[in-house]
Amino acid sequence: MITVSEALEILGRACAPLPEESIPLRDAVGRVLSREVVSDVDWPPFDTSAMDGYAVRMDDVGTPGVTLTERPGLVAAGDSAGAALRPGEAVRVMTGAPLPLDTEAVLPVEQVRRENGTVVPSAIPRRGEHVRRRGESVAAGTILLPRGRRLAPAEVALAALAGAVPLPVRCRPRISIAVTGNELVPSSETPGPGQLRDSNGPMLSALCASHGWPATETPSIADEDEPVRRLFREAGRGEDVLITSGGVSAGDLDLLPDR
Repeated sequence: MITVSEALEILGRACAPLPEESIPLRDAVGRVLSREVVSDVDWPPFDTSAMDGYAVRMDDVGTPGVTLTERPGLVAAGDSAGAALRPGEAVRVMTGAPLPLDTEAVLPVEQVRRENGTVVPSAIPRRGEHVRRRGESVAAGTILLPRGRRLAPAEVALAALAGAVPLPVRCRPRISIAVTGNELVPSSETPGPGQLRDSNGPMLSALCASHGWPATETPSIADEDEPVRRLFREAGRGEDVLITSGGVSAGDLDLLPDR
């Protein structure tokens, strides 16, 4: 008897990585990366507002009750940032909008009063408040996902952020599941005297499916020398992995260990 860790170590030494394939992001959940994913952009890619409010310079809002000139219009997400802030000017910006050059803080709309083309702050912001600077979350060249990572929805989002389309992953292993035992019948049948429904085969198939691995269940293998020899003789022709169940003890009909 060996431990699970020892079994996994033996398998690791015996197995080679499967070939690489490229897939669309929509098919990526559960797959394993064959290369690391590196961001090709800064994130955010420009200075951006974290609030709906007004872009301001700190020199203009250092004391309460100042009056700033409101630049006509507004900057929304997807717009150009427009010209740099001028002294004494405030620019209305929406959440996610690019900020004009020289913006040092964003005053939320709840902290200003608008009066005839002017803006009167009711609070003094901190430098950098509600401003997300370019690259503060992710800098270009950052490794977002290492090679060998199994992908969940969050990892798919990071791959999309990095523009890793299509995505390089390892091919999924083709798995065959073979259960042995003269007493076994398919789960859809009613067992006769001395017989049992096969439950290991469906369980192993479901475990493989839960990891995104396609698996095929072969008909039950009889506890006889020739069927067992044929099973191993033909192994590898249509699968990358063969999983067997049963027949591994020391009884007269436990034939698998010697094959």
